[in-house]
Amino acid sequence: MTAALIALIFAFVSSERRAPWTPLAIVPLLTAIIWLGSPWTGASLNPALASSCAAALVVGVLWRRFLIAPCNARRAAWTNP
Repeated sequence: MTAALIALIFAFVSSERRAPWTPLAIVPLLTAIIWLGSPWTGASLNPALASSCAAALVVGVLWRRFLIAPCNARRAAWTNP
């Protein structure tokens, strides 16, 4: 559940056009996470739990590895015709 939340935040904050909409995107996701995840986890998004921290780290590493580098390469290609 934490991985989904962090991935959503990264997806919205990484774009200047979508960044202002981040709070509006978080609310429905949190609602779904709490509603659907509470029977199994008690709706715990507690970052003190090792699995939550690990999920956030994995999303962060994957985001940097696969999404940030290609975007920077495309920007460089656009600025240097």
